[in-house]
Amino acid sequence: MRPVYFPFVTLFLTTIALSATIYVPDDYVTIQEAIDAATNGDTIVVRPETYVENIDFVGKAIAVVSESGPATTVIDGNQAGSVVSFKSGEGVDSLIEGFSLTNGSGQSDPDGRYSGGGIYCESSSPTITENLITGNNAPDGGGGMYSWFSNATVTRCTFRNNQADYGGGMYISNSDLLVTRCTFHENHATTRGGGLHNSLSEPSLIDCVFTDNVTDMKGGGISNTSSNCELINCIFTGNYADFGGGGIYSFLSDFSMVNSTFSGNDAYWGGGLFNHTCSPTVTNCILWGNTPEPIVDYNIANSVVTYCCVQGGWAGAGNIDLDPLLADPGNADIHLTAESPCRDAGDNAAVTEAADFEGDPRTALDTVDMGADEYYYHLYHVGDVVPGSPIDIKVVGYPTAEVVLFLGSGIADPPYNTQHGDFWLIWPPLWQGSIGTVPGNGIIVLSTTLPTGWTPGSEHPLQALVGPWGGAWTMLTNPMVLTVE
Repeated sequence: MRPVYFPFVTLFLTTIALSATIYVPDDYVTIQEAIDAATNGDTIVVRPETYVENIDFVGKAIAVVSESGPATTVIDGNQAGSVVSFKSGEGVDSLIEGFSLTNGSGQSDPDGRYSGGGIYCESSSPTITENLITGNNAPDGGGGMYSWFSNATVTRCTFRNNQADYGGGMYISNSDLLVTRCTFHENHATTRGGGLHNSLSEPSLIDCVFTDNVTDMKGGGISNTSSNCELINCIFTGNYADFGGGGIYSFLSDFSMVNSTFSGNDAYWGGGLFNHTCSPTVTNCILWGNTPEPIVDYNIANSVVTYCCVQGGWAGAGNIDLDPLLADPGNADIHLTAESPCRDAGDNAAVTEAADFEGDPRTALDTVDMGADEYYYHLYHVGDVVPGSPIDIKVVGYPTAEVVLFLGSGIADPPYNTQHGDFWLIWPPLWQGSIGTVPGNGIIVLSTTLPTGWTPGSEHPLQALVGPWGGAWTMLTNPMVLTVE
């Protein structure tokens, strides 16, 4: 008798054989030609270049990935419609990763709205990862991206300098998107939602940053209409609304928000939040330095605010009215300093994520901090990663500790295990040296200029050691990779 497993093995090997890797422009000159030729399970690898076209996944479960990332691989929509379209029931296995998507102009949705300049998503649930969506427009909704009855997963994308009537960066309609670690920067909406507009939707936004978005009316960062969205570990800085809600404007929307920070947002009413006929739940958040006030509740609105730092005060358990002592709010650096009264002042029961917006552990010292940042050993930077430009390298650690900074040639996988944590840089490092001792506020700053020889798309990893080798409180920070724009 033949073994019963042979047919399964044969089928499995046949499936593997059918999957292919297609290269553009090696095998096909355009990305769309490669998509049309591909079958489910295939991967299309796109070489660095600018491709002037508008692509449609036509329902295929394929991965379209750039070889070298968005700095050198561009899809230019030429104002001929959406740059990328998902409108044939695509699922999670339909992936686009690592592109700059630009110069798109949108297309008509089933309701006749002209939407989705960068990405158009209708009745589909694709995966959208590590893309730069910039310089797109749509007359109606979603200059950067439009979602209609779709449940896409959007991760580590940047929406920058996109324009629309509703949702300059993104318009979510009748959809439950998962949006994680995305940045919305300098987008513009003429009516609502400079960064993002939600309508009849329940999206989850986790570890997202909204900076310098603008609307001529409502919701500089986000506007919600009949949408019960969830926000966790999000940051709102420098957003502006000409009417209400510099950070967020909500109408008939009982959203929930945990561990988020609002600083430097501006509006005619409600620099931080403007709530119209809704009762949002706000926990473990910071609302400080927003103009003219942190929160406005209008027309039977009733914000439930607890364990928050609110400038001017707000009734609720655990709330404080004390300067949060952020690192440099004028330059959108909302990290907590060592002296901040927001440290260990939150409510652990409200925490749903194990890490803060940068991946540092929550409840690092038993009690959660208020805001998007958890005070913890950390390496980060402020400034654009452009050759020849100034940049601030910052290290968070305990005051008086010496800090040694390492520049590596690449990331080690797996990392080197040490008594002070994992060392992630390939050994030996290209450079290492002491940058001084941590001052009393717990953050040391190295102001430097990036080398002029660094090329766009190149990656330069750094890691810091806080404290003397062998010290009881010594720890290696997270690795930080500077990717040149």
